[in-house]
Amino acid sequence: MLLRRLVTGSAVALLLMCSGLGSAAFAGSICKDGSYSPSEGRGTCSSHGGVATSGVPAPGTPAPMTPSAPAATPTPIVTPLPAPSKSLASSSSWAALAQTVAVRKPTTTTYSRSAFKLWTKQPDGCTTREEVLIIEATTGVRSGCAVIGGIWSSAYDGATTANPSSFDIDHMVPLKEAWVSGASTWGPAQRTSFANDLTYANSLIAVTASSNRSKGDRDPAKWMPPNSAYWCTYVQSWVAVKAKWKLAMDAAEQVKVSAVLSGCPDTDNPLP
Repeated sequence: MLLRRLVTGSAVALLLMCSGLGSAAFAGSICKDGSYSPSEGRGTCSSHGGVATSGVPAPGTPAPMTPSAPAATPTPIVTPLPAPSKSLASSSSWAALAQTVAVRKPTTTTYSRSAFKLWTKQPDGCTTREEVLIIEATTGVRSGCAVIGGIWSSAYDGATTANPSSFDIDHMVPLKEAWVSGASTWGPAQRTSFANDLTYANSLIAVTASSNRSKGDRDPAKWMPPNSAYWCTYVQSWVAVKAKWKLAMDAAEQVKVSAVLSGCPDTDNPLP
């Protein structure tokens, strides 16, 4: 019976030591004369000068294994925002460009916004909306498809925000206006390209939701931005988009565009 207990106790001790618990469950004492006792409590080391240190595992007992720390979350790679390139365009160049835009009555075919697909993925994996917000952020650094610490300014009304979700991405020439001035004859692929065009700087711009709703689908003869300092750039950009995509103007629109352009100086607004 005694042998069975000894064998069983040794097996349990070995199992607990292998599991990392043996050093705690079978801790003993170091006596004052330096010898080791596998026991703790009253009477331990009584013949060896008393207990010097209790709670000590047996010599040679492996230290319990500690779990490894979880892997740190990688820090996003951030890159500085590039400064936009600018070149001077003369007022006469804008007037000449406006002359290339055909003048005709709008089409009366039924418009459907679903004919234009929004917002598609660009080659870097970001959506068109995300790309515009990256391009137009005046501060901050890019992290993936977002801008950390970004500030955006709405050219239509001069409002600024640090929360890009509060801004709309406006089509300089609204989708319905594009439809009635030529896009109704396009195929789906061309309409998608127009709706997500990043090849001309001012085809798409970030503006306050209120100014975008105020504009709606109206042309310059019916709506101009509240910020009059932006009128020249606005009309120039309108003409640039229409010329680039070979869209027409109606008569009232053409008169308003010509009147605004006649008072505009040379500008760094890019020609298409």
